[in-house]
Amino acid sequence: MPESRSSAAWERLLAIAGRLNFRSHRIAHLLDVLLNVLIQELRDSALERVELLRRQRQAGRLKPVFDHVREQYATRVSLGRAAALCGMSKAVLGRVFKAASGMTLGSYLHHVRMTHAVELLEETGDSIAEISLRLGFSDQSHFCRHFHRTFGRSSGQYRAQLAP
Repeated sequence: MPESRSSAAWERLLAIAGRLNFRSHRIAHLLDVLLNVLIQELRDSALERVELLRRQRQAGRLKPVFDHVREQYATRVSLGRAAALCGMSKAVLGRVFKAASGMTLGSYLHHVRMTHAVELLEETGDSIAEISLRLGFSDQSHFCRHFHRTFGRSSGQYRAQLAP
C-alpha cells in the first residue's frame, strides 16, 4: 500500500480521535498499532489473492495432464510425456503438479488406478488377474501389493466383503 494512503488513513483516525476527545498518547499509540495491523492484513490479503490466481493459472495448464492420466491410466505415464503435454520442463511440472494437487504425478496415477480398481471389483465379475492387467499393473502380485497398501486389505477380501 502506498505510504500516502496509509498517511491519509492515519490522519483520518487522528481526526476521529480528536472529535471524540481521545487525545491521550496511549489512545494514539493503540490507534497506530491498529492501523499498522490493518495495513499488514491488507498486504497479506493482496499477496494471498495473487498466489491463488497464480495457482489457478498453473492448475489450468495442468488440465491436459489430468485428462491424459484419467484416460490413459492403464499405460505408463512418464514425467517427460506429461511435461510435454503442458509445455513445461519435467522439474517445473513436478513442482507445479505437487503444488496444485498435493501429490506427485506418480501418486495421482496410483490414486486413479486404485479408484478404478474399486469400481471394477464392485461392478464386474472379472478375476483379480484380469483387473490388474486392465489397470496397467505388470502382474496380479504387483496390483495386490498396491491395493493392500492403499486400503489395508487385499482385493479378494474387499470383494468378499461386497457379497451379501
